Amino acid sequence: MRMFLFLLAFLPAPLFAEGLDGRTLNFHIETWDDPAEPLFETGVLTAPVGPGVELDVGTLGRKAGFDLIPLMVDVDGDRLTLDFSETGPQDFYTSRFNGYVIDFGKGCPMLTGARLDHDATTLPIGGKRLTVEDGVLRVNVSGLVTDWQQKAVIRLELSPCTGG
Repeated sequence: MRMFLFLLAFLPAPLFAEGLDGRTLNFHIETWDDPAEPLFETGVLTAPVGPGVELDVGTLGRKAGFDLIPLMVDVDGDRLTLDFSETGPQDFYTSRFNGYVIDFGKGCPMLTGARLDHDATTLPIGGKRLTVEDGVLRVNVSGLVTDWQQKAVIRLELSPCTGG
C-alpha cells in the first residue's frame, strides 16, 4: 500500500481533477427575446475563485425597470452554486433568455460542459436550461419562481490540463 501511495505522488498532474481556484469568475445577467436586442444587461462582475462565496449579487437592486433577484454565487472546485437564500418569493421575468452568463476566461482547465446536480438542487430548473458554448455557461431562469429555500447546484465539466 505504501508503494502505491508513493507512486501516486509522482504521477503527472493531468491525471487528477483540477478545479477553478485561482481563475477569475466573470458574471453578468442578460434578458432578451432576441440576443441582438437585449431588454436588460448588467455590467460584468468579476471575482477571483477561491474559498467562500465569490459574488453576492444582492446589492444590485432595481435596474432599467427590472428587479434583480438577490443571489450568491459560489464556485468550489468543479461545482457552481447559485444560492437564493437571501430572497423572498419572486418570479423571474419571462423571456426567451433571462439568466446568468458565467465565464472563467481562457486557460486551463477550460469549461466544456455543465450538468445539474439534482440531489443538491432545489430550484425547479431542468438541464435544458444550462448551455455551454466556447467555455461560457448560460443558466436560463426565465419564468421560474424562487424564494429563500432555492438553490441550483451545477457540476462543471472541465478539460484536463496537460503539462508541457
